[in-house]
Amino acid sequence: MVHNDCIFCQLDRSILAATKLSYAFFDRFPVTRGHSLVIPKRHVRSVWEMTADEYNDAFSLARTVKDLEGFSSAPRLHDKIEGGDLKRGPITQWRNALTAIQGGKCFYDENHDMVGPEVDHVLPWTFVLEDRTWNLVLACRKCNNEKRDRLVGTHTLERLCVRNEKISNRRIHSDSRFFRHFEEWHSRGLSSHIRGLYDQAIADGFPKWKG
Repeated sequence: MVHNDCIFCQLDRSILAATKLSYAFFDRFPVTRGHSLVIPKRHVRSVWEMTADEYNDAFSLARTVKDLEGFSSAPRLHDKIEGGDLKRGPITQWRNALTAIQGGKCFYDENHDMVGPEVDHVLPWTFVLEDRTWNLVLACRKCNNEKRDRLVGTHTLERLCVRNEKISNRRIHSDSRFFRHFEEWHSRGLSSHIRGLYDQAIADGFPKWKG
């Protein structure tokens, strides 16, 4: 039953996750960024009116939501749902580091002219919404302009994963600032994360680049 005087029965926010008995959404007045609320679908006045099934279901969903941002293949989930004002960072700061790592060659085609080399997101920025160095490569202007917000082929993606593994294992030297984004993946699988992002981008309809 819908109660007109209940703010949750008149919910006007995006649903983050839902089950048969419960749903979760971002708090309008969050204590911390990404703070979410989980409530039963049935109208109750307090937690003590919830059935055992509703109680267990809600807390199970709460545990799922707690880890959703960290383990979901959808990056920056809060910002995508809430439509935050996101801007690209100054990725040109990594040009010298990437030039050293790649020997000054284009990641997509080593035979291309590298006059005016550019820094590119392998997984499109419009999908990942962040500038982690493990997703950045040096590219020639031609490839960067042609690729734009398209996805590379799986072979190129695997080359990125191999490069990242070498950087993580210090088989390819990088400065400490560039390496900082790799450290958070010390005990987790960065390659699996990248492949998961790639699969999600395909599911989201990002086109492939034929370069």
